[in-house]
Amino acid sequence: MYAFRVHPAAISVTDGVQHAWDYLTRSWRLWGWVVLGLVVANCLFMLLVADVVREGLYSVDERTNQIVWAADAGQRIAQLLLVSLVLAAVSAVASWAFTGVAIAGLRGWKLTPGVVLSRGVLVFASQLLVAFVAFVAILVLAVLIVAAPALGILAMLPAGVLGIYALVRVAFAALAIFDGSGPISGLQESWRLSEGAVLRMIGWALMAMLISMAFGLVSGMATVPLAGSDSISLVLSQGISAAVSGVGQAFGVFMLAALYESQRARHDPSLFPSPPYPPPPARAWLGAYPPAWPGAYPPPGAYPPPGAYPPPGTYPPPANAGPAWVEGGGEGTGQTEAGRPPQPPPGWPPQSS
Repeated sequence: MYAFRVHPAAISVTDGVQHAWDYLTRSWRLWGWVVLGLVVANCLFMLLVADVVREGLYSVDERTNQIVWAADAGQRIAQLLLVSLVLAAVSAVASWAFTGVAIAGLRGWKLTPGVVLSRGVLVFASQLLVAFVAFVAILVLAVLIVAAPALGILAMLPAGVLGIYALVRVAFAALAIFDGSGPISGLQESWRLSEGAVLRMIGWALMAMLISMAFGLVSGMATVPLAGSDSISLVLSQGISAAVSGVGQAFGVFMLAALYESQRARHDPSLFPSPPYPPPPARAWLGAYPPAWPGAYPPPGAYPPPGAYPPPGTYPPPANAGPAWVEGGGEGTGQTEAGRPPQPPPGWPPQSS
């Protein structure tokens, strides 16, 4: 379970990194199998295409300085494409699993392969919808550039800014879908939760990029001793790189989940069982947290006792979840019985004892 040390609405990016790291170290039995699967898949991938990687698809004639394609270049390209597609599918399932592990940690739900696949298919559907909208937008921009080059070139910059803005607004879609939403309602929930927080999300994304670069440096340093050209070196190098990258990807998803829960606390404060904590002493020089989330500070006596926030299993489902997903609550209340977790959405098994 995630253990928030402060009210989720009040966590900073450094708090988010700490929460993600804590959950990463405590949930390794769940995501470790996913990383192991990525390692095996990448090793098999490199084993199948090691000859193609070593020999390449073409060579350069030393006398004429012209490119000479290999006699079986077409077969090699088909082999690379086929194996790459399989590896891409494995990577997609791994990302679904990381998202499922994150939501399971927030809600106290049991995660199974069936949940990962059923919810993952819905995530894929939402991604296809986003990709279709992006394709249409790019197509319109391309037509505008051809029809009116000057106007089209001028439109490229604002179009790029709008594209980044839209991608930030739908960054929570996969988490929302694993939290009980559908493909379209997941996008709507992400858009709702990201309202007024685009700059905050960009700041978190920059921190995640720095951490990702650190994982990349570790991966590069670990694979330097294996920079040989033989098949065994290539396979081992690919496996180590996949292991480090997989851990980095899990950390990024867990960090995004902390931000997702923080935005839920800011937009739906009534769904959270405890009032915000006071600012920790280390931040006393700042005076107090800025009123960045709805609601006023409660009186000092209303604060819960020190410890992890909140008690495990008290989080409600998403705001757009139907009443069937709320255990102990009436239609439209969005509330749960004290100390009891919400009923998982369709596809999730009953909570383990």
